[in-house]
Amino acid sequence: MNRRSHFFVFVSIIALLMFCKIEISRAAGATNTVYDFTGDKNIINPFPEVITPAEVEELQRTTVSSRPFPWIEKIYYTEIGQEFSLQTSHEANLTSWTNYYKKSLSRIDSFIFIPRVKKDYVLEVDGEIRNLKYSYAQAAADGSIPLDENTAVEGHLPFTLYINGKLVGEKLTENKKFTYNMSENQAFIHIIYHVPPECDTIIGSNAINQEGSGASPTFTAFVPLVTANFHFVEDSAYRQLSNLQPQAKLSPRSQGDSNDRFSAKPFVALALKDLKAPYVSGPAPFDCDKISKFATPFLSFAGDTVERQERFNRKLTLEQLISTPIPGYIYIDNDIDQPENNVWDENSVKNKGNFCFSFAVGKNKEKLTAKHYYLTYAAIPTELIIKADAPANYADGKFSLYALNSAGEKELIIADLSDNREVAATANLSGKELSSLLRGSEAVKGSLRQVGKRLFLQPGKYKLVANNKINGLTAAPPEQDFTVGTLTKSSAAEKLTITFTYKQNSPSQPPTPSKQQATDAPLTTAAPTQAQQIGKVAKTGETEQTPSYLSLYFLLCGSLLLLSGHFAPINKRN
Repeated sequence: MNRRSHFFVFVSIIALLMFCKIEISRAAGATNTVYDFTGDKNIINPFPEVITPAEVEELQRTTVSSRPFPWIEKIYYTEIGQEFSLQTSHEANLTSWTNYYKKSLSRIDSFIFIPRVKKDYVLEVDGEIRNLKYSYAQAAADGSIPLDENTAVEGHLPFTLYINGKLVGEKLTENKKFTYNMSENQAFIHIIYHVPPECDTIIGSNAINQEGSGASPTFTAFVPLVTANFHFVEDSAYRQLSNLQPQAKLSPRSQGDSNDRFSAKPFVALALKDLKAPYVSGPAPFDCDKISKFATPFLSFAGDTVERQERFNRKLTLEQLISTPIPGYIYIDNDIDQPENNVWDENSVKNKGNFCFSFAVGKNKEKLTAKHYYLTYAAIPTELIIKADAPANYADGKFSLYALNSAGEKELIIADLSDNREVAATANLSGKELSSLLRGSEAVKGSLRQVGKRLFLQPGKYKLVANNKINGLTAAPPEQDFTVGTLTKSSAAEKLTITFTYKQNSPSQPPTPSKQQATDAPLTTAAPTQAQQIGKVAKTGETEQTPSYLSLYFLLCGSLLLLSGHFAPINKRN
């Protein structure tokens, strides 16, 4: 084989390999080839319900040049669990670079129309449809989500592309280039971006160019909106649910989470009844710092600006929040996550953390956008005054206090209370004294707080029982039920006095007969009363017995025998 033949074989092999590579690339759906639709004929608007025929006609009629580049774009974003439709999907605001969303997104649809330009110098248009960039943080095994620049993952959204109603590629993971002759054709482009539910901020743009004149469709960002909800609840209910002692201080909700920067724990709402409507801070945008720095405190702080307060919809400081008044209640504690050293100022909030707006990912990869924190309040108690109304030694009276449940059943709170009338003249507790009482370590027995002889009861139903006599006198009645209500106006502990009156027991007397009854009744001897019998026994020291019927029988027989013996001589003499 000569040298020319070798060269011919070599070129043939190279051509064959290139052909095979092209065919393999086509079969594999490669996206790095340029899509040319210059030859499209009879183009019809494939989405007239989005970009209307009137809009197409108007732009086509007014377009006389490619400078500035003429185009129309409309973007819609659809939340997870919904299908795309103009009724349920949300249209993006393209006048502002940032669009905010509340729930996880399932898809973003971009619709683009480019008119024809009938000019000899207007030839090819080059364009590129790109994967939008997004960030997200992977949830840990315990469900928490460490959102920061060190752990957040960057990704690119796959997209499905239609041009002039034809499917160009489905779920493409690489950018797709296209070209066409702008003087010959119109272009209708539909891009569907497929959004994973765990993603955070989405950002990006596409590119279209015609000899230096171009556009950047889909130049926008999608940022999640999140809130922080602050609930006002009963302190006792919170402690019961959390298995906390009355004097224990509440811990921040995120404490103990293995991911202590952005914990998922505050996103779980507790089954507690609100005393009033929660205060909602936000909605505010959030990003995990991977693309843009949107992590920001959910409460205002010293040095905060009005512009930032309005932008992030945060109005109250922590001090203002815990000063929220609730009639009949007083603030006790909270479980709010706070900056380092619990200081809210310009310096302390620079390091982002759980005191910031954030989101979490649920078990089903749903986006959780609402944090829940709790401020606990205790009902202002009523001070109980027990008064034993006895002639002397009233302090000897002892009383038991019971709580009554909804069924009327009683549960003992304390059994050794005594008359405490001397505290009735003391001033009512209010303000710091009352707060100190309810937070302090004073004797706590159920719903009772006891400080010396001062007794403070939380709202509820109670029973007070007199345990003993005083100088032989008995309380009448021996027990009293009463209710402690929730105060609606006062901010101080009011007093409630329960009085027991002690009296001598009076013996029971037989009813006095009427005059007619006295005349008609047979003459009988009244039987002694039980009290008289007891008194007689006590006086004589003898045991009193009632004769039996057998004794009466023998007594009667003996009497008859004596009578018969007495009358026998008389009968004999006759």
